[in-house]
Amino acid sequence: MNRLTKMAGATLVAVMALPAAEIVAQETMVLQVVGEGRARTRTVWAPDGRTEATCFTVDLVDVASGETVGKARDCLSNIQVISDDGPSLALTGTTFFMFDNGDRIVARGLTTVQPKTTSNTNEITHITGAIPSADDANNEGFGVVTRLGRGQYADTGGGARLSGAVNLSKLADEGKIAFDCIFILTLDS
Repeated sequence: MNRLTKMAGATLVAVMALPAAEIVAQETMVLQVVGEGRARTRTVWAPDGRTEATCFTVDLVDVASGETVGKARDCLSNIQVISDDGPSLALTGTTFFMFDNGDRIVARGLTTVQPKTTSNTNEITHITGAIPSADDANNEGFGVVTRLGRGQYADTGGGARLSGAVNLSKLADEGKIAFDCIFILTLDS
């Protein structure tokens, strides 16, 4: 037995010794939500029923391939102005990742939106972000909502991390937001 075979065997034994509950297969997807969308009022799912949200539909791009793979509908609710200087916002984001083949993933949770402080472009006005919360059954951190998935993602949960840039300069007059947001989805399979 060579050294590599011994190491592989030791790794297999170590993995087999782990309790089954600790072995979770995961799939990671990196998706870009990009483009300019016009505001539409919709009713979306919330843990305590349904809630009214302002939604924007833009392109959904697979970052690895650079291909457009569907549409994303970003729905904003429970919007609170945190500061009159900018303004900074706290809101609940519900993002529908609608793939061209009919599959769907939905992520939901608390999102921060703050005015940019530095940038080499005038095409963004605010930075936005959200971090997943693995121990949050109501998806108030930012997580994939199992019950809203469709197709191959019908029973899939997991975490969602958002890091993005938006342009809110046309929101008040034209009802539009331009998005350039990256989502990292860690899906339980």
